[in-house]
Order: sequence, then structure tokens, then C-alpha cells
Amino acid sequence: MINLLPQKEKLKLKQQENLKIIFILEIVFLCALFCFWLNLFFIKLQLLTKIEKEEIVFETKQKEISFFKGVENKLSSFNQTIKKVSSFNKNQISLFLILNQISFVLPEKIYLTSFSFDKKKITLSGFSATIDDLLEFKKRLQDQRNFKNIFFPENLWLQEKNINFVVSFEIKK
Repeated sequence: MINLLPQKEKLKLKQQENLKIIFILEIVFLCALFCFWLNLFFIKLQLLTKIEKEEIVFETKQKEISFFKGVENKLSSFNQTIKKVSSFNKNQISLFLILNQISFVLPEKIYLTSFSFDKKKITLSGFSATIDDLLEFKKRLQDQRNFKNIFFPENLWLQEKNINFVVSFEIKK
């Protein structure tokens, strides 16, 4: 095909054709740019959704942590109370066990008339028909591992019969 148009018209047509190509390229570039923007927008939406989910999970975990911290504080307080009670109980002496031991070591012919208990010290007073029974009582008290510093007044040992005695001793832990 032969183009018979003048040179000016040929240039004009060439320019129009170039403008059309540029216009088409601009449209393609704008479409590509729009598609890229759409991709970025959807990625942003996905990330925002994930962030919201993670925030919800984070808030739930925070609530759980605060609940468990409250439980931990209550347990710690409870443990402190138990330790105090346990410490108190360890420092206490079972009066029942002490009375049981005294009744075990007390000879049949000796009678107690009073009993005094002050923290770790016990004072007993009573009546013994003979000095031999009182000596046996003293020996039995000394044989006990839980009793220490057993003290009988010295003037007791001068009497042989009908002895009113007083004895004091301490309790070992």
C-alpha cells in the first residue's frame, strides 16, 4: 500500500499513532497500578483482620493472666497462713502427750495433788507413802527422753514416810 499523503500529513498521522500508543500504555500502566493498589488494599485488610484477632487473643490471655495472678495471690496468702499455723503448732507442746507420759511413769503408790504447766516447764506436787516410791518415780522421770532438768528439793530425801513432794522439769522438743 502506497501512502500518497503529503509529508506533513504523514507526520501528523505518525504523531497520532504515537499518541494512541502512549495513551494505551498509560491506560495499561494505570490498570497495573490500580491492580497493585487493590492487592495492597486486600493485604492491608488481611493484616488488619489478623491484628484484630491477635488483639482479641491477647486481651483474653491478659484476662486469664490477671485471673491466675489473683488466684496465685490468694494461694500465696493461704500458704502464708498455713505456714504460720504450722509454725505455731510446731512450737506447741501436746499437753495430752505430756500427761500420758507422766501417768505412765507415775508409780501406783504415788498420788499427784497439783499440776502446773508453763510453756516448757512442768511442776508437780503430790504424796508418796515411802521414799522408795519417790526414788522410783525420780528414776522413771530421768529415763524419759522428753524430760530434762528434773529437780526435786533436797530436803525431800531426808524423810522416809508420808512425803509431800514437789518436782519440776522441762520438756524437750
